[in-house]
Amino acid sequence: MQTEGGKRHTIDYVLMRDPNHSWQIVNAVADGVSDLSLKRDKYAAEFAKGGLLGVNYLVTPRTR
Repeated sequence: MQTEGGKRHTIDYVLMRDPNHSWQIVNAVADGVSDLSLKRDKYAAEFAKGGLLGVNYLVTPRTR
């Protein structure tokens, strides 16, 4: 991937097959930074503040 300014970035995808044999993206790594690890850190911090209800609030889709 290349930005408008010409800087190049790499994005690697980690895939896994589900029980129906369809491929699912389970992680994306951009320039060496794992999306999954960022989420894990975010969820751990929220769990420390608000327990399971706080984490549930983060992962539950909102409708407006």
